[in-house]
Amino acid sequence: MLSDFNITIVGLGLIGGSYAKALRRNNPKNLWAIDKDQHTIKKAMDLNVIDECESIKEALSKTHILIMCLYAQDNIKFIRENLTHLKEDILITDVCGVKGHMVQRINNIIGNSMEFIGGHPMAGREFNGFDYSHENLFMNCNYIITTIPDNTDKNIYKIRKIAELIGSNNIIMTSPKRHDELVAYTSHLSHVIANAFVNNTNEEANDFIGGSFKDITRVAYLNPYLWSKILINNKENVLKEIDKFEENIKIIKEALKEEDMDILCSQLESGRIKRKEINLKCSH
Repeated sequence: MLSDFNITIVGLGLIGGSYAKALRRNNPKNLWAIDKDQHTIKKAMDLNVIDECESIKEALSKTHILIMCLYAQDNIKFIRENLTHLKEDILITDVCGVKGHMVQRINNIIGNSMEFIGGHPMAGREFNGFDYSHENLFMNCNYIITTIPDNTDKNIYKIRKIAELIGSNNIIMTSPKRHDELVAYTSHLSHVIANAFVNNTNEEANDFIGGSFKDITRVAYLNPYLWSKILINNKENVLKEIDKFEENIKIIKEALKEEDMDILCSQLESGRIKRKEINLKCSH
């Protein structure tokens, strides 16, 4: 499928670099990349991850599919500043963890001659940068595609196929608004809790750390700048999830104070059952 398309990735960090490596094995017509760090571009070319192009303007003018792998605000800025260089019928997608504001802004910029379809591969690592990217990063991951009424079936199909080709085994279609509501719980709250949890420790506890501590704090090793932006951009949904989390913590806290075995056991059993349901669903 990709042999007919010139694809350009903007931003060769962990996600953009992994995207490029995963796409390369599917032999696109040309695979180009744009990054502010020319050392990264050279490294990617030396590794045969991307093809050489004459200039940013030249690449964008011939690109059929543009994959934006920058922060949401930087995606908007890049599209605005390079709009005149883009092919008239270009298909644009992204990998950002927050959609609503960005989707609206980009669509306002590109008008009717181009098409933007939001994408969010639910994959990542604790580390950042091209050096940590891997062609199998998206293998068996959930891939969320956010659509609006103006999106066309033919271009939605292209994004679905790309998601499959890079390794996703579960593609979910939803709206930008619903995406932001759900990832506030599954992703954003998880990072907030991990960060708060690890900040609750002290050096003396380091020798007492086991698997459960490592599991719950893994995502605390985050990019503070990126995640500050994500949380602020989705703050209304994240705050709602924090409120619900505080309610659940309060139930456990009060049960402990009162040594109420019934409530405490009921709360723990509820969590166990829900986690079991998640395990069953994720195993299919």
